[in-house]
Amino acid sequence: MNSPQKLARYELLEEIGRGNMGVVYKALDPAIGRVVAIKVVRLGFSPDDPKRREFLERFEREASIAGRLNHPNIISVHDLGLEDEPYLVMEHFPGTDLSRRIASGPLDPAEVLRVLEQLAEALGYAHAQGVVHRDIKPANVLYQPGPQVKIVDFGIAKIESSELTRTGEFIGTPGYMPPEIFSGGRVDGRSDLFSVGVLAYHLLIGKRPFDGRSVSQTIYRVLNEEPHPPSEVRLGLSRDWDVICGRLLAKDPALRYENAEALLGDLSRLDPARFEVSALSDSPTIPVRVGKKSAASRLRLMLGVLFVLALGLWFVPSGERPVVAPPMMARAPETAGSSGTDVSRPMEPLAFVARHEHLLGHCTGDLTLSSEGVRFESSRHDWHWRDDEIASLERTSETSFDLVARTAEGDTESYRFTFLRPDLSLEDWERFRSNH
Repeated sequence: MNSPQKLARYELLEEIGRGNMGVVYKALDPAIGRVVAIKVVRLGFSPDDPKRREFLERFEREASIAGRLNHPNIISVHDLGLEDEPYLVMEHFPGTDLSRRIASGPLDPAEVLRVLEQLAEALGYAHAQGVVHRDIKPANVLYQPGPQVKIVDFGIAKIESSELTRTGEFIGTPGYMPPEIFSGGRVDGRSDLFSVGVLAYHLLIGKRPFDGRSVSQTIYRVLNEEPHPPSEVRLGLSRDWDVICGRLLAKDPALRYENAEALLGDLSRLDPARFEVSALSDSPTIPVRVGKKSAASRLRLMLGVLFVLALGLWFVPSGERPVVAPPMMARAPETAGSSGTDVSRPMEPLAFVARHEHLLGHCTGDLTLSSEGVRFESSRHDWHWRDDEIASLERTSETSFDLVARTAEGDTESYRFTFLRPDLSLEDWERFRSNH
């Protein structure tokens, strides 16, 4: 171990963890013969930087708050030091963190239930004390088979995120962070519950719901996309998990569980005897929806969807068989007409990923424009409007349009759709409008 053998009175035994902001050691408190864990926080300030004193004062204040938390599922804080590098002395828990457990594959649903119950109890207690964690993720949840879990770093994520970051950086794992952190909204206990929802999904499926190839893509998905319900990804999984994960992962905090106690109420109604353990499907965890096909067609689509995504192709539902749209929108053959498009011919379906805006926020799904009308499919909706059901269509911007539909009762309802990919050209819009 390349480190001092002592820190204040503590004897450092071995390094047991390392992160962006510091190192965790297993240590011995010789005064009482107790094994502890010590987290040494690495400061990015020079000794004469005025921000150093400000940080140390806040570190002491936040650490003292965390030290008052006394719960069986929260790592206890015993002591702190404000030496050259500040440190926390904490309870030593002889387990590993959940990230290592997840690396071996999804957990049994009954085990996930026991993990979530303990997390909800711990968070409910902390939130009642006015303490929000802000960085719930597998690395901050210690795990022992049984299972028993304990949350670490209460209060520390808050001061690290505000004091120890450089311009353009932030503390935390983007795929676990709630939308309000990226949009500058209010962070409260419901923010922790969103992170619990990501963790629940990860434990059940073995994949995070908002993974992207880059930080910016991950943040975009957190802000804009809805994951597939867990039961569609892990075949045979109880649909009760769809309801729980759906509420935890709501973009709008007002639509999530009001508090951890409400989450515990739903968890208590789950029946582990009904849980089924089965294989994972090939469905991605981003909202790519397909039409209703035969079982054989659905199986072929599931096996091929990752390949299709890589090529940028999208399946367009139709009455008989799937129509594959290329990455750029299908266009009618050019003629000598002024527009370059023969609008008199029946148009080929145009397929898009689009966002539907509504009073409670928005959802993302597959939008199809064709001679048969407009169809929108998402995890929540499967709408199809024929010509005689459309009162009006109006393009509101380069990337959006409003549809006013007639209801069976004779009323009208307005829907706004925004194209995410690909864009809708003016030429294609005119060709679509000419068919309606």
